[in-house]
Amino acid sequence: MKNRLLEFLTKIHYDMPFGIRRMYMPAMKLLRLIRSFAMPLSCFEGEEYSSGDYMKVAYLGWDKAIISYWLKRLFNQEKQVQVKKLIPVWEIDRYFKKNADHYDLALVEMNSWNKKFTRINSGYIFPRWLEMKMDIEKSINLMKDSDKTRRIRKHGLSVEKRYSEADFKLFYDRMYKPFISAQHKDAAVLADYKYFLNIFRRKGSQLYFIMKDGEPVAGSLHETRGNNIRMSGLGILDGREDIKKLGVIGAIYYFQALDYSQRNIKSVSIGRTSPILTDALTRFKLYLGGMAFETVHKEEEYVWLIPVFDSKAARYVLSSNPFVSITKKGYQRNIFFNPEIDKNKNDFLLKLKRTTCENIKITKIFCLTSAEILTDWIRPEESAGIEIIVI
Repeated sequence: MKNRLLEFLTKIHYDMPFGIRRMYMPAMKLLRLIRSFAMPLSCFEGEEYSSGDYMKVAYLGWDKAIISYWLKRLFNQEKQVQVKKLIPVWEIDRYFKKNADHYDLALVEMNSWNKKFTRINSGYIFPRWLEMKMDIEKSINLMKDSDKTRRIRKHGLSVEKRYSEADFKLFYDRMYKPFISAQHKDAAVLADYKYFLNIFRRKGSQLYFIMKDGEPVAGSLHETRGNNIRMSGLGILDGREDIKKLGVIGAIYYFQALDYSQRNIKSVSIGRTSPILTDALTRFKLYLGGMAFETVHKEEEYVWLIPVFDSKAARYVLSSNPFVSITKKGYQRNIFFNPEIDKNKNDFLLKLKRTTCENIKITKIFCLTSAEILTDWIRPEESAGIEIIVI
């Protein structure tokens, strides 16, 4: 019932003329801002994903999509413990210090406003979304003669540019919406139809279809804003896994990169992804040569990760989820070295390599034991920008 009501209100919102929407949107934004200063506490407990140990996690926030994403990363199975409590942001640090025995980890929704009223004396702040860009020539070289181009040839994939609103409707209804919903389920964040349609109608924007046997099987919407170009959304026909296995996602990036190269475009935004560097989509974009945007926008939303209690489960979460955080110096890569997981030198060095984001210059490796092993594993010529810290 609640979801139907939200869908109904969303439909009314986008059916309104833009001028009317613009009149009440500042009030809606103000209400969302006000409620971010006192957030509901949700508690989850269950079997931690990597170790199988029992774990308790506190979540402060309103966004169900964020909660859903994290529950999938943290737990094999979990249950929610009912807690009826609102905590003001200025009390968060004190609350978890007083209740350190009750939780292993805490996650808190933050924004640029409530951060100003919060004591952040521990933990890590990272962006909810990490905006990434792609250097066109570098990415073409990475994809050329790779498995992606071999699958394009093997399955006879090609690309077509499309221009009609009927094509856009096919893209949104049959590709984008089912694919994003299937991939992310409860954590899915879908752009509204009319929002995407306005992008499609904008001068310089473009719809690409990946074709097989003369039929569109996947698509991507390219957005132009001034001199900035962004890949705003992609999808696979009916979200079908058999089509995904043909390599259509790699084909989207490869064909668009070729088109950009022919138009002398040097770099494009490839959209937002998780700041967790082992997230599947983030790994894929890093493989394409993806880089983080240099600037951190003030309007961004954040997540504050607080290790509340030094338990085995908490250590496994941290070592299994290297992430990008935000510091006063900019973006920072954080990797946790856990000898219970990182037993093999080559495996750890491979993790270090695969989570590299070229333009993030600061890396901190937090050792959950002595740093002697790491200083033996990481050669001096490979340690530029890496700081090893024992915690």
